[in-house]
Formats: sequence, C-alpha cells, structure tokens
Amino acid sequence: MKKITVRSVGCKLNQAETEQILDKFREAGFAPARKGCDLCIINTCTVTEKADRKSRTLVARLGRENPGAKIVLTGCYATTDPAQLGQACPSAIIVPNKSKDRILEKTREAFFPSLPVPVVTGSGSGSSSRARPFVKIQDGCDRRCSYCKVWMARGPSRSIPAEKILEQARGFAANGFAEIVLTGVNISDYRDGQTRLAGLLKKLCALRLPLRFRLASLEPRQIDDGLLDAVSDPAVCDHFHLSLQSGSGEILDKMNRPCSPDKFEKTVALLKKARPDAGIGADIIVGFPGETHAHFKETETLVRSLKIPFLHAFRYSDRQGTAAAALGDKIDERTKTARRRILTELQQELELDFRMRFMDRVLEIVVEGRMGLSSNYIAVDLPEAARELRTRLVRVRITGASRKNTTAQVLEKP
Repeated sequence: MKKITVRSVGCKLNQAETEQILDKFREAGFAPARKGCDLCIINTCTVTEKADRKSRTLVARLGRENPGAKIVLTGCYATTDPAQLGQACPSAIIVPNKSKDRILEKTREAFFPSLPVPVVTGSGSGSSSRARPFVKIQDGCDRRCSYCKVWMARGPSRSIPAEKILEQARGFAANGFAEIVLTGVNISDYRDGQTRLAGLLKKLCALRLPLRFRLASLEPRQIDDGLLDAVSDPAVCDHFHLSLQSGSGEILDKMNRPCSPDKFEKTVALLKKARPDAGIGADIIVGFPGETHAHFKETETLVRSLKIPFLHAFRYSDRQGTAAAALGDKIDERTKTARRRILTELQQELELDFRMRFMDRVLEIVVEGRMGLSSNYIAVDLPEAARELRTRLVRVRITGASRKNTTAQVLEKP
C-alpha cells in the first residue's frame, strides 16, 4: 500500500481542502503517514510573503524527510507563482486551484500509471482527523482589495450547494463530532439559488443535530438583519471573526475595503446585542503603504474602544500584481514590527479581560485533546481524564484565567 502525507499552509479553507484531498486518496488505497511516504502533497498559501516562504520551506522539508517520494504542489502559491515555487522542487508536478478537484487523477497520470483506476465516491464520510472539522461552503472572491492576490489564485466567488453541506453536517453528527467550522474565502458571499449565508445557517439549525456551527471570517458590511437573526440561534457559535484590516478610514479607502470604521463599530454593537457573550475577532494589517503614526493610532484606538479580544495582526507585504504593490511611501520593516507588537500586547490584555468575565461561569466546550474550545472561542486547559472525550461537548466551570491559560473543572461528561 502506498503511503501519503498531505500538508497545508495558511487558512482554514486550505485545511478543509487538505482533508478532502486526503479522503480521496484514502478511498483510492493510500495510507496516511508522516514519514517514509511515497507521495507528498502540499497545499500552499500566498496571502503574505511569509506564507510564500513557509510554503517553500515545507516543500523542502518534506522532500528531505521522504527521500524518493513523489511531490505534488497545489494551492494559491502554486497557482499564482508556479515557476518560483517549482524551484524548491523541480521534479514536482503542480496542480493549480482550478484543477484541484482532479488532483487524484492528475497524480495518478504523472506518477502511478500502473495503479488501478480508483473508484472514488467523494461523498464525504463524516470522518476527520480534526476534533472540529472544517466544511468548505464557498470559494473564490469578487472583491479586489488592493493588497490581496487571493482572488487571482481562487477566481470568482462560488458556493457549495446547500444540500451537500447539510449532508456533510449529518455525517459529522452521526460520527460523534460536536462542532463543524463553515469556511471559505469569503463565506459572507455564500449563495445557493435564493439561499444566502443566513438561510444556510437556518437550514443547518433546523436539522436539530447535536452539533454546533462556527463561522469563519465574515465581511462586516454584509452582516444584515437576516444574518443577525440566524446567528441568534444557540446552535451557532457566538464567535465572530471580522475582516477589518485598519481602523483608519483613509487607509481603508486605499485598501479598497468596503467597510468604514463607523460601520464596523456599529456591526460589533449589533453582534454583541444579538449574542451578549460573543467573542469578537478581527484581522488587522499594519504598515500598509502610507500608514502614518496617526493612522495606526486610529486602529489602536478602535481596537481598544471595542475591546476586541481575538485580534490577528499581520505585517503588510507587497503581493506581485496587486494595486498596493505599485504604491509609494512604503513602511520600513522595523516600524511594521513595532506596530504589530503594540497590537499583540493590546490583544493579550483584552483577551485576558474577556476571559476573566467568565470566572466561575459554566461553559460548554469541545474537547480537542489537551485543550477544549468554548462557543465564544475561549481555549480551556483540560485535566488528563477529560482528554479521552475528544470531539465531544462537555460542561466545565471556569476556575482560573491568566495570560498563560484558562483552567476549568469538568462538571459532566457525555
């Protein structure tokens, strides 16, 4: 039996697709392994220069760890810069995103032509190596944010049929999972006929499965009354990660972002009204071309005023082919690093304040192993005895919170 490893760099969508790819190869008779593999597949990312570098490093490392293995490169970096990535492994074949659904066939044709033609259902078995499986509901993006090249790699927005998503949810629930994460490039753009994201959530909640549904990143401007109503259902996790990028209206205009700081602030208020215990997250890019100290202070002030506990701050990097790459007034790396550090320290302060609010409160968490995760994104350290309940929901009472961790007492087991 041939051995395979499938690895990914980057977003939850890449991770969801990596699970799908591995499922296809399992059905075709490949056995998952970490080393000594006959085949290595790397699902790459190009959202930042750092992601490019991580992708190249992973390709080189897997090649060293699996001498003689066949290498397949796919994902966004493999799509936008195949020649550059190919230098890391000249013998690899590259399968761009548009052909990713045929990766099994292309791999067989290139490397294993003597193997029998596999019969692959691709129906989704409801199995996953993750405690909280990622479910791809959407791909591509119609936005043209000036710093981003993902739309070049992923193409226009398109959505997975709602019935297929409902089928996957049923499968995961039947196999004992307690949570799935709905992911895509821009899930706020979800549309299957007349069914938008709010409608999809309502269909999922109407199944009344022993399953909760977590949303990946949302566009603030697309959070309307219908979606607010849908996320009010307790089956939807009260954790909302929003694509902000800057707290400066001037910088947002240069980024070609569709949401003003004022609109963002109002959206956060509405989400907290719908779900008072909600954990709010946001993405921030620091050091965008032309970002002055005053612009950065606007971002810092907005984050502090809204008390956003789950902040992902990234340093801007030029992406070839984007409008922002052609802008002047670049920010030096030292300044970008300093600004990111300020936001990281602020985030740690705000997250601790948020977790302290739940001292002595009872929360339901999904057990992931050593840790568990609450509906509103609080990671909880678990005692040894509870770790055998991986993928299940357990009730815990929060007993401690520090910058290092959150501790809890397990109250009951399924």
